[in-house]
Amino acid sequence: MRAKNNATNPYRCLGQTRACGNSRFDVFFDRLELPDGKILPDFLTVRPLIQDAQGHAGALVLPEINQQIGLMSGYRHQFATEFWQAPGGFMEPGETVRATAMRELQEETGLSCPEDCLVSLGSICPDPGLIDAKVAIFLARCAPPSNIESTDREIGVGHLQFFSTEALKQIGRAHV
Repeated sequence: MRAKNNATNPYRCLGQTRACGNSRFDVFFDRLELPDGKILPDFLTVRPLIQDAQGHAGALVLPEINQQIGLMSGYRHQFATEFWQAPGGFMEPGETVRATAMRELQEETGLSCPEDCLVSLGSICPDPGLIDAKVAIFLARCAPPSNIESTDREIGVGHLQFFSTEALKQIGRAHV
């Protein structure tokens, strides 16, 4: 838990119980006292096991070639559908978020870029009501590949396709 109980934090954490975990996450039930005095016994919090000092647990990379952004198709069983998604993943022990971005770009797309062509775009909290971590976002200015090597695909990761800014806007409007 990052925030301390004070005037800007209307909830009081009365305790936390680890419910379960796996190789990447611990899952907790927090016992919260709400502003009206009611007790919420099982507020769900997911915490990645590996994070840097700023709270980053992973990186998301937007590969750019010829002013177009690459996204991967990916099937997600939770939704029983395919999505467009950016390459990305979790930090490994001792890894920086920049190193994570470079590794994930290579692993998921077969692309690479020079370190000085990896531009930080900041970070996001993907779901601050549930996940106790941030994800760093990068733009990777890549040279056009002679051919993208076939990589061992992770679960849910499909082909890479590049989109113009206008096409990305259309994709965004279709999914709102």
